[in-house]
Amino acid sequence: MKSILSMTRQMVRSVATRGRLVALSALGLIGVFLAGVLRWSEGASAIDGAFLIDRFALTFYIPLTALVIATSTLGAHLEDSTLAYFWLRPIRRIEIAISGLLASWLVLLPLVMVPVAVIAAIAGTGTTVTAAVTAGVLSALAYGAVFTVLGLLTRRALVWGLVYVMLWEGVVAGLSRGAGRLALSSYSSSMLSRLTDVKGIIAEPSTLATCVAVAVGVVVVAVGATTFRLETMDVD
Repeated sequence: MKSILSMTRQMVRSVATRGRLVALSALGLIGVFLAGVLRWSEGASAIDGAFLIDRFALTFYIPLTALVIATSTLGAHLEDSTLAYFWLRPIRRIEIAISGLLASWLVLLPLVMVPVAVIAAIAGTGTTVTAAVTAGVLSALAYGAVFTVLGLLTRRALVWGLVYVMLWEGVVAGLSRGAGRLALSSYSSSMLSRLTDVKGIIAEPSTLATCVAVAVGVVVVAVGATTFRLETMDVD
């Protein structure tokens, strides 16, 4: 545990650069601005607020922020050849994988959940805030896990991550029910729909149990995949 905490702290410091934090926080402020516009628009309701949370936070802001943060957590160390410093320590590869995942979450969760909670508070109700935070945490944990692995698989992680988020989840998943099951956003949207009782956010929302099970499964698979990658790759 001591080695995991030590590596996690080092990874957090390397990924939480001022430039990233400022740029991604500014992106979150766009959502807050949109929530304010919606709140003072004539005829707007909490239902409209739920749709804003889904369209902006769950399917755009959180995935994009997770992509930028999580692909850099281990990927940046691979890129600049500093991953070898972790490699040379007498620790198991799964400990490095867990440290990378924890570092991604420690930066990602506060960065995205504060704007999401503010957006929900402005554009919705108390129930909407609870639902948005719950769905947002589910989304951040799942995307953070997937993109942490992606950062180790390719040096073009940002490009492939954008293809997945924008093309697969943004277009393909909406055209096919089967493809929708492979879109992480469908489960966070389902959770938001179930917790707010707002219809139409997603055509056929999954149950809450399914949403949680998928998120847990994604995290477990991500830890396993990251560990396997670390054990089989060459680090210079």
